Amino acid sequence: DLQDVARVAAEVLSSKDHLGATYELVGTQAISQSEVAQILSKELGRTVEAKQIQLADWEKNARASGLGDYQIDTLIRMFEYYDKYGFTGNSNVLGWLLGRPPTSLANFIQRIK
Repeated sequence: DLQDVARVAAEVLSSKDHLGATYELVGTQAISQSEVAQILSKELGRTVEAKQIQLADWEKNARASGLGDYQIDTLIRMFEYYDKYGFTGNSNVLGWLLGRPPTSLANFIQRIK
């Protein structure tokens, strides 16, 4: 949730208590794209599906939408890295900095819809 990140950024950037610190900010526990679709379906009251597409198809669509070579290459490398190693993190740091649990996807959707 960008509001969580903004709150933490304001605190960290305006306080000398955080000088030289590096924080890995992760929201809630890791969830799959299928789980994201399930949460969206529930919160929006309509069916949302997650479908995997081939990287070549994604690249074709990205180029057609006007995304540049550098952006496409960077994103492809990121996608390949996450496919190989996963995308994990720990939400304890964000929770500690916020002084409360990070906003869940369901709560975020409820706030913005």
